[in-house]
Amino acid sequence: QAGDSGEGDDDFVFSLSKEEFMQVFFEDLALPHLVRTQLAEVPGPAFTTYLAAYQRRVTYLVGPLFAALVVTTALVALDGDVGDVGRVLPVLLLGVVLGATAFAAVPQHSRLSAGWDAAAHRRLLTADTVRVVAATLDAALALALLSP
Repeated sequence: QAGDSGEGDDDFVFSLSKEEFMQVFFEDLALPHLVRTQLAEVPGPAFTTYLAAYQRRVTYLVGPLFAALVVTTALVALDGDVGDVGRVLPVLLLGVVLGATAFAAVPQHSRLSAGWDAAAHRRLLTADTVRVVAATLDAALALALLSP
C-alpha cells in the first residue's frame, strides 16, 4: 500500500477483450497482421480472387515452417536423452498444430473461398492463434531440449 511519502506498492489491474489481446499479441507479426486486417478490407467482388492468390503465396511460407516443425519434433521424439515427457510433449503440441489446421483453419479458408464471411474470419483468427501458440511452444521446447 502506498504511503504519504509516495513510496510503496499500488495495485494495478486491467483486462483485455479477446480481440484486444490478439491485436497486442500479434501486433508486429506480419502474417497474423495481414490475416487480421487486410483480408477484412478487400472489397466484396474482389475478395475470392484475392484470397485465392493469398492462399497460393502463403503456402510458400507455411509449408517450410510446418516441415521444420515436423523435423524438430521428430528429432526430439527420437532423442533418448530428453526423457518421456520431453519426447511426448512436442508430439502433442505438433498434434495441436495439425489438428487446428485440419479441423479449424482449413474449413474456415473453405468458407472464405466462397466469399467474405465475418464469422469465418473470426474463427480463422482463433485457429491461427492456437496454431501460432502451439507451434511457438513446440519450437521453443525443441530448442531447449536439443541444445547442448
